[in-house]
Amino acid sequence: MNALAVLALVPAASGFQSFRVHAPPLRLRSSPLGAGSRSADEIMAGPRTGDQISPACGQPLEVIAANWVACAKLGIPLVTQNNTFFKEETYQVAVQRAGGLGLVLSEVWADEDAGSDRGVVLVEEVVENSNAAKAGGIAVGDTIVGVFGASGLAEGSTTEGLNWDSTVDALGAVDGPEITLTMKRLVKRGRINVRVTASTGENLGTFNCPSGANLRMEFLRRQLPKDEIYDPNTMRFDAIGNYGSNCGGEGSCGTCLVAITEDEKGLVAPSKGTEKKALAKQGRPVRWRWSCRTTVGDGGSVDGDISIQLQPQVRFPDEQKKTEGLGV
Repeated sequence: MNALAVLALVPAASGFQSFRVHAPPLRLRSSPLGAGSRSADEIMAGPRTGDQISPACGQPLEVIAANWVACAKLGIPLVTQNNTFFKEETYQVAVQRAGGLGLVLSEVWADEDAGSDRGVVLVEEVVENSNAAKAGGIAVGDTIVGVFGASGLAEGSTTEGLNWDSTVDALGAVDGPEITLTMKRLVKRGRINVRVTASTGENLGTFNCPSGANLRMEFLRRQLPKDEIYDPNTMRFDAIGNYGSNCGGEGSCGTCLVAITEDEKGLVAPSKGTEKKALAKQGRPVRWRWSCRTTVGDGGSVDGDISIQLQPQVRFPDEQKKTEGLGV
């Protein structure tokens, strides 16, 4: 194979002890996809495409690496160790190869055990006017998790959680004028302010939670008394005539009602499944939800504010005593 310039000619400065600079051109070794590698669906089907990827989190490389090193040590897909504030997104980008990709890679961590190829390699710089810069999308802090040629998985390899040498080997193992990189990015998880009022209208305060959080679980984490979550005088949807008990969050009793009183960004998704059928059958207002089935935000990067009222049904005795339920 001809020598291939993979990285930028000018290495970036780095404070990482494990950082190594390999000046191109390089003669790279083949690292084909082999047994035990992740499946095609896992590698090729990322949760987002290139034009939908969220902005990079903007954290120092040390912070990004700290989120992924534990997984790299175990040889498993890189998942953040702090999912309260971060999450991962993957995307693909095709980059021309003539003249080099134009990426400066930094090996932030590498397993020192003999024979191990585990590590965390991050993009430290996207060289201006390079092929990578022209392809667009790649940001500082991203990591290469897959390298593929024109034939997809038939010509390529997975590089997630691999060290510098193995990553560069994979980059050079694909022939052709263009290479497709599957990238993983650590992005900021959105934060949602939730303003809570009692059924009486009393302001109980505001708490902040990650986008995608379950409302009932957030109540429990903050030690909200269960009699504030569940109304003991509301008849269970799944057990007609049964008062004073609840399903413990299984999503069947309907006693943990809340009203969404403010949601300008549409952060609370509409009800679905059993909850949707039950609320419709009982003729509940559209803004009423079961807290155990309410997700605050979609798990993305959007911040926002919502307001809710606990136990809106207690102001309406007829709503508490409704007998419409399963099998009725």
